[in-house]
This record gives sequence, structure tokens and C-alpha cells, in this order.
Amino acid sequence: MRSLGFLPCFRWPSLSCFLPSRENPSHNAYRHRYVTVYYRWHPLCGQRLRVHRQEARERRGEILFCELPDETVIAVPAWMTHSEAAHLALGPPQPSTDALIELRALLDVLAVQDNNAKG
Repeated sequence: MRSLGFLPCFRWPSLSCFLPSRENPSHNAYRHRYVTVYYRWHPLCGQRLRVHRQEARERRGEILFCELPDETVIAVPAWMTHSEAAHLALGPPQPSTDALIELRALLDVLAVQDNNAKG
């Protein structure tokens, strides 16, 4: 397999991981589903990719495992395949609520340490 040389794609060792067994055929609703990558900063922006499977991941959201023309399977965040992703623009940084809560806790600890050192 050739190296793609970019992220956020994740390479799998082979396509056979995603193909149903011949002995026990199973229904795959996504067998012929295709998506387009709309996120303008993704190297595959504008390309139509075949979806082999999708997976919901806690904290990271839904991931689509797609096949490239050379049969390499990659992982693409599902939100990058929504048409709204084409309209995302650069702007000021927007930290998550979790990051702000973590920062507040750190500042509180540092303030207590500073008060203990002074007093």
C-alpha cells in the first residue's frame, strides 16, 4: 500500500477487514453508499468516496471508513462529508467548554498554591 503522507486519515492494513465473510453473509446498508468530502482543508476535498462502514466514537463523533480509488481504506470524520463543512471559515479561536473548565480548575489550584506560599 502506498503512503498518503497526510492526516487526519487513518490507514488500515487491508480491505479484507471490511468485507463480509462468504460463509455468513450479512446485510450492509452502506455497501454502495458514497459520500463527498466537503471540508475545504482536507486533501481529498471534492472527491467522492465509497463508504465501507461507519462507527460512532465517544468524544470524536462519527467516523466513516472509506475506500480510495487505489483501494486504500481511510477514516474520515463524518462531519467533513456534510455540505455545511464547505462553508467553514477561519476565525478567532473558540475553546471548548471542557477546555475552559479545565483551565479554571488549573487557575484555582495555582491561586491556592500562590496564597499558601505567601502566607
